[in-house]
Amino acid sequence: MNVFGLAVFVGVYFLAVMTPGPGVVGLIGHTLAHGRRDAVPYVAGMVAGNLIWFACAVGGLALLAQTFHAAFVAIKYASIAYLLYLAVKAWTSEPQPKAAVPPASLHSSLSAAFTALAITLGNPKTMVFYLAILPTVVDLKTLVLVDALACGGAIAVVLPAGMAVYVLAVDRARDLMRSGRGLRLLNRIAGTAMAGAALTIASR
Repeated sequence: MNVFGLAVFVGVYFLAVMTPGPGVVGLIGHTLAHGRRDAVPYVAGMVAGNLIWFACAVGGLALLAQTFHAAFVAIKYASIAYLLYLAVKAWTSEPQPKAAVPPASLHSSLSAAFTALAITLGNPKTMVFYLAILPTVVDLKTLVLVDALACGGAIAVVLPAGMAVYVLAVDRARDLMRSGRGLRLLNRIAGTAMAGAALTIASR
């Protein structure tokens, strides 16, 4: 793969990343509910899920993914159930001002990361990109290790950069809503967003 080919991949991937889907909606809802404190592990989970799908595509494991379809379906519905749980929690919990929110714990960070990982692995949008769109952009049959590492590195950079735009915008909106009523409204918007993401995944 030459520099031009890598640039094409980065451009197409960036457009795919920035197109709102269940993963982005889940991140927005998560950030509205918790602020930036859990955004880093959440995005790390998204990156891990994307790299797993990329490895499946590069390794010619599309057939393997189809063979273990039941496992991916189980992951899909587990992520739906957890998103709905978070949605209900966001609607019913008492909002906390940003200053009163405790630092992210190891448990909350792992929870955020695994939630994002499960959503990404069960996200039809992600599956379609890696198993259907990617082969039209990158010649996977001639891809060597250096090319795969370059694409993987691009994923690890482009995805967090794109998600940072959403996180910073949402966190800024959260800063502007300082009253209890405003924070409660944001929590309910977050809950609605997460429920919407769950229903979107379930409908595909």
